[in-house]
Amino acid sequence: MTSTRDRILDTAEICFAQRGFDGTSLREITSLADVNLGAVNYHFGSKSALFEEVLRRRIEPMNERRIDLLEAAVARNQPEPPPLIEVMEAYLRPPVEAFGTPARATLLSVMNSVNAGQLDPEQFAHLFGKVHRQFARIRDQLDPMPDAEFQGRLRFVIGGTIHLLADKMWIGSNLDSETVLQMLVQWSVSILRAPVSVSPDVSPE
Repeated sequence: MTSTRDRILDTAEICFAQRGFDGTSLREITSLADVNLGAVNYHFGSKSALFEEVLRRRIEPMNERRIDLLEAAVARNQPEPPPLIEVMEAYLRPPVEAFGTPARATLLSVMNSVNAGQLDPEQFAHLFGKVHRQFARIRDQLDPMPDAEFQGRLRFVIGGTIHLLADKMWIGSNLDSETVLQMLVQWSVSILRAPVSVSPDVSPE
């Protein structure tokens, strides 16, 4: 039997994925989950805390797998650092896998929330801070570049990956998930290693 807490989470996930944070009300969630507002307040405290928990239960396992894959790549290549292509595969494989699970709707919700500025910096840090610190080694394998350019390239890779997976562009083709993953890895490495457009000692205005 599903617990009250899980029923609220399951219902909230569907609502947030369909209508985003601002478009979803606690009244709607409680009505669909057949619980009262007191149950939401008891288990989560607020709409914002409920939203973060919905994201956490899907994102955290994906990020843990990213770190496991990265650690395996580090161990496999010691004493040398892992090649960038292996680092990027460790970063991108879990999202590709996750888009074939119930987490897909939540990942789309994350994307929409970030794009709309609905995920505040503290929530983002809770969800992604640890994994981003682990993958900081990406920059060690690139030519020197301004921080803004590096962050822009990384966001381009992440955003492009999510949009491609959301569109499922390979439906109707002969591309399986593994082929799509290898395409994403190659594209990402090319983006990260492209010639630097701005001198490292010049900050863009």
